[in-house]
This record gives sequence, structure tokens and C-alpha cells, in this order.
Amino acid sequence: MRLITSAICSIPRSVLKQRLIALSQLKLDLHTRSSLPCVYIRAARDKVVSKEKGDEINAVFPLYLNLCVDGPHFILQTRATESALAVKNAIDFILTKAT
Repeated sequence: MRLITSAICSIPRSVLKQRLIALSQLKLDLHTRSSLPCVYIRAARDKVVSKEKGDEINAVFPLYLNLCVDGPHFILQTRATESALAVKNAIDFILTKAT
């Protein structure tokens, strides 16, 4: 946790604020559909990105895989082993759908 805190503290507040504002204002054109496979590795206890944002992605990408890993927003850093398995599953999904 100290590494995450240290990393966040090294980013200027203005940059973090801009990123959060950009994320909160992200709007997908829900009438557009993409044939590309899409994978979302979601943190089950994410308090930064809402579950509804994942639902919006699913509306645009019919070939969508939502992989949920138990943990907070920084899931790759806090649950490395579980996240690595999710990444492997994501790659398998994309390779299967791309052929």
C-alpha cells in the first residue's frame, strides 16, 4: 500500500484532478457498435470507476468480457497474481474472438 500511496503522491494534484474529471465526463456513444473484442478487468471494490461504466462499455462492444477481481481500484498492484490470471484469460478471449 505504501508504494501505491507514494506513486499517487508523486503525481501533481492538478493532474489527478484532471484525470478524475475526464473519467467522470466520459460518454460513450451507446448507439455505436464495435466488432472488436473488448476486455474490462474490474476491481470488485472499486470506488473510483463505477460498475455502470462497465455496463456502458458492454453496450458498445458486443464481444465484451468483464473479468472481476476482488480488490480496490489499483487491482493490478494490489492483487498481482489474480490480475495476471485475468490478463491471461483476457488474452485467450481476444485471441479466440479475433480468429
